[in-house]
Amino acid sequence: MAPPSAKRYMALWLSNLAIDRLNRLAATPISQPLALTRRAQNRVSLVAVNRAAESQGLQPGMVLATARAICSELDVREHDPAADAALLERLANWAIRYSPSLAIDGADGLIIDITGCAHLFDGEAPMLKAATQGLRQFGFSCPGAIADTPGAAWALARFGDGDHGQTIAAARATSQALQALPVMALRIDGGTVEGLRLMGLKTVGDLYAIPRAGLAARFGLELASRLDRILGLSPDPIRPRRHKKPLRELIRFPEPIATATSIAQALSLLLERLCLHLEATDQGCRRLILHCIRADNSAQYLEIGTASPNRTPAHLLHLFAEKLGQVEPRHGIDAMELSAPVVEAFSARQDDIRLHLQRPDDARPAGSCTSTGALAVLIDNLENRLGPRTVGRFEPAASHLPERAQRWHPAAEIRPRNQPLHWPPTPARPLQLLKSPQALPGFSQSTEDHAPANIRCQGRDHHVKRAWGPERISANWWHRDRNWKNGARDYYRVQVETGQQFWIYREIRDNRNHWYLHGLFA
Repeated sequence: MAPPSAKRYMALWLSNLAIDRLNRLAATPISQPLALTRRAQNRVSLVAVNRAAESQGLQPGMVLATARAICSELDVREHDPAADAALLERLANWAIRYSPSLAIDGADGLIIDITGCAHLFDGEAPMLKAATQGLRQFGFSCPGAIADTPGAAWALARFGDGDHGQTIAAARATSQALQALPVMALRIDGGTVEGLRLMGLKTVGDLYAIPRAGLAARFGLELASRLDRILGLSPDPIRPRRHKKPLRELIRFPEPIATATSIAQALSLLLERLCLHLEATDQGCRRLILHCIRADNSAQYLEIGTASPNRTPAHLLHLFAEKLGQVEPRHGIDAMELSAPVVEAFSARQDDIRLHLQRPDDARPAGSCTSTGALAVLIDNLENRLGPRTVGRFEPAASHLPERAQRWHPAAEIRPRNQPLHWPPTPARPLQLLKSPQALPGFSQSTEDHAPANIRCQGRDHHVKRAWGPERISANWWHRDRNWKNGARDYYRVQVETGQQFWIYREIRDNRNHWYLHGLFA
């Protein structure tokens, strides 16, 4: 039914983008029921839910009050569409490896024009497998599909039944691939879907035999237009993203170089040139890639990242210094290229922590200064050695319970300066919170109404010199937390004869006090 078409499109659907983003930020996978909400016209409804919440019967679109009645242990957080959009932009930059003609499709999808590109990946099936598995390795649920039109690829990615979420429609066979899909695959409104259902038209194939004039007269021009576009009977072009050309600096050598000193000097020159460009545009780099082209036409890559926009050559050279030993010149290096694929606006500021860096051989790079004056430098060095996203910080969470009052966040993802962290005012909290409270021997069933005079912590007996408290903390009555099933706790901060301070609490059960250790102060 569709005319011959040489075009091919790949659709990638980030089916649970918002939840996957939070799972990537969490120190451990979120196992409890989680829902993201949005407020509209005094109505708070669910936008996304994780699998644990879905298993409880929750689904997007449900009113929050109803969801809480169904699942009392539901963890509710506000949806952040701006963060999802920024993440989708970064994923689009990653997916450009499959084709430069790529468009962001809505809030959770990518459409890629792969015409003439599949042979570079040994065919369409390996190409689609590489794309979907690559995103899954990043922690995203991602069905995908390939078809002759963008609309067909979109529909098959969301409603197809291919193996492992991968569906490929044969070339010039779009109508056969779509005929069993529900009419929702046409991306039409709910009213039109219901109207078609009442007429007994439930699948896309049911519409093939109906004249377009009849569809337009009954349901409007949009339905007939979408059907023609998805089948390729009328044009349906995508609007590719404009790609910013990354900053690059290239050096070609008259003779191949092979010594570590020569490589380091060439890199230093590339960094000086690149940082001058960054300074002229008021930008700083977040990621740098060094491309070493060897005499045998092979190549090696080195990559570094920074916790904040940076354009200090000495610091960037220091980050590369620990990795330069991985370069194997073989018969020599003919050229070196340095690129900055990720840059951000740079704003100068004065920091409180000043770190002094030197190269491993204690020799300073030419033109460098020994002090970089930034906490981000420490993060850069740690992540450069340990790997990305290995250094984190805690951010406040909307809960008064100690276990829920903070969330782990990668330290390299610097929060914009116009969004400062606001920790709620609370009494002193310990630097180390135990994963699970430990019972204090000898006081498990005391009758005292104040902090004990002697405690046994960490295998030693201690005499309490000072005590602060009590601070009573109770669990949310609407949230059934198994850790707080025994009711309210009275917390005390106690200082022992050695100067150590412990955070202990008591629970009252059976008219007796049960004491526990929950945290350690510095």
